[in-house]
Amino acid sequence: MRQTLFFIPTEILGLPLFGVGILFWLIVVYFLWRVVRNLLIDRKPGEMVSDILIGAVAVAIVVWIAPSLNFGQGLPVRGYGVFLMLGIVTASLFAIRRAKKKWNIPPELIVSIVLVEVVSGIIGARVFYVAEYWRSFVVRDIGQTVDLGATIRGILNLTQGGLVVFGSIIGGIATTLVYLRMKKLPLLATMDIFSPALMIGLAIGRIGCFMNGCCFGAVCDAVPPGVVFPVASPAHCYQMEHGQASLGGYNLFMPKEKSGAQDKTLFRLKKKDEGLMALSADPITVESVDARSAPEEAGLRPGMTILRVGALLPLEGEPSDDDVKKAAMITPVGTRGYLSFLYKVGFPACPPYLILDVADPPAAEGEEGAGNADRNAETPDAPKTRRVVFRPGPFDVRAVHPTQLYSSALALLLAAALCLADRLVKKDGFVFALMLICYPVCRFLIELVRTDEPSFMGTGLSVSQCVSLLVLLIGAALMVYALSRRGAPAFEGMFPPTDDEAKA
Repeated sequence: MRQTLFFIPTEILGLPLFGVGILFWLIVVYFLWRVVRNLLIDRKPGEMVSDILIGAVAVAIVVWIAPSLNFGQGLPVRGYGVFLMLGIVTASLFAIRRAKKKWNIPPELIVSIVLVEVVSGIIGARVFYVAEYWRSFVVRDIGQTVDLGATIRGILNLTQGGLVVFGSIIGGIATTLVYLRMKKLPLLATMDIFSPALMIGLAIGRIGCFMNGCCFGAVCDAVPPGVVFPVASPAHCYQMEHGQASLGGYNLFMPKEKSGAQDKTLFRLKKKDEGLMALSADPITVESVDARSAPEEAGLRPGMTILRVGALLPLEGEPSDDDVKKAAMITPVGTRGYLSFLYKVGFPACPPYLILDVADPPAAEGEEGAGNADRNAETPDAPKTRRVVFRPGPFDVRAVHPTQLYSSALALLLAAALCLADRLVKKDGFVFALMLICYPVCRFLIELVRTDEPSFMGTGLSVSQCVSLLVLLIGAALMVYALSRRGAPAFEGMFPPTDDEAKA
């Protein structure tokens, strides 16, 4: 896992690179030259409009988007984004070469289709991801009020990953079919060309998921094939939230689930398990404390209830007693509110000192404990409360299945199978239908070793598994239709070679 590969400097020789800087003027000069060139050679107005729109998008990225991504070290180049773009470029080149070699289709026609597929595919993949993981995008302040601006920025921030392949496939295919109909191009024959390329792009893009740490699998203590992601990775946060790894020396009781909620699913492959991030007002109770850990030395014990929480990150050494007394404390609502606060103050990437006001369990009321104990004078029968201070850690991260690499390998094998099928069966739509049959089967199996997607609407299957079954049915119906069709392939004779090509 390596989310950031390197940083692009914001200045070159003292001149700004982004904003109204070097890149801005290079883009303006280049596209002005293209507009003048189009006017001089009497190009079509539509092509001029296309150049202007592309230039406007490039200027917007350089002037507004790129500077907002600078966090002091320069513009970060993310591993996820690099492999996403590498997958798009490789798939596009493969489709262009294949279309030219088989049917002599002009490269510029394939490029126009690729642009439609890429834009609509990314939008569809992001919409699908946001819909599936909506709760993770909702940003709340310490008082649990929704921060609308931060939520929207998180949704638009593609550099941090978060695309669902099925959303890309559905969005890309649906929009491309409309575009092909507008261009009066054969639908099935064109999708046959792009199907292997799509799997090649997916194989490369999944490596970006591995670099980003998303789309991970279930715990796999055998190494190999299990891989261990770093502290604060998505896999580590999931393990802490579901009791598979400690919160730096201690664990909390999971919120109580509604009676019978898990028994009403059609299938039982997935369950609706949100762990500590479930919406609940249950008391925040310590389940266990690791022996000889910092929480235990501070006086935290199993059965204690966390009443209030605060955080301190002193410049050096441990916080003083005066700092602890003056620390701002909040009362979190449920384990979700507790973890949300911890994440907001840097846990577990840079864990601060935690200040916890805790109440002893009733069984331990008469025991002496560490810390500053006191008793509520107005309610002498109330449990004893104390304040404990500690810095969580070290953190244990368990190995997980590298489902990103599983998906990448299966997509590459599927691309090879589609290319072979194209040689053996000369039926428009056969290759496309085969992809719609094989990929859902692969994805359904991958979902069996993924735990990050819960049950969808009581089905006992994840969203991706439900979509897999639907796409599989569509692919099977399309396969029957493709095999029953007669006649020559639609592209045969549509793009005859030019005189120069015939001579070559």
